[in-house]
Amino acid sequence: MTSGVVSTSTLSTYFGVTARTIENLTVSGVVVHTGRGEFNLKDSVRRYCEHMCKSASGRASAEATQSAKTKSLEASARLRNAQVKAAEAKLRRESGEWTETAVFEGVMGQLYGKFRRVMLGLVPQVTRSLHLAPKESDAVRDCVFPR
Repeated sequence: MTSGVVSTSTLSTYFGVTARTIENLTVSGVVVHTGRGEFNLKDSVRRYCEHMCKSASGRASAEATQSAKTKSLEASARLRNAQVKAAEAKLRRESGEWTETAVFEGVMGQLYGKFRRVMLGLVPQVTRSLHLAPKESDAVRDCVFPR
């Protein structure tokens, strides 16, 4: 057996388990993690042997078991929270409280277009109504649409 640092796949091969089991053993503190996907072989083998002896005799570390349970409960709580938020968002969309961004942008674009056409048509109407000269018409346009 070599010593030093080994990968997840190498460690899982030595232990005869899957990479997922190695991840679980890392979370519970059984194997010694030195970096991303790297493990101290000597310490990990020693601690894994201790873990297996305790497990075989029914004395698995209560602390490791409690830690795993706590992490599982936290993950379940996060999942439930995400599901609740998704359900609330769906309800708001279906009830009309929320609108898709594309729909909102489309409606606002139409309103802007209508408003712009009305405003642009305002200057010629004022010019005609007041019988203004072209120079005066330009002054009104510059007043309404400053450059």
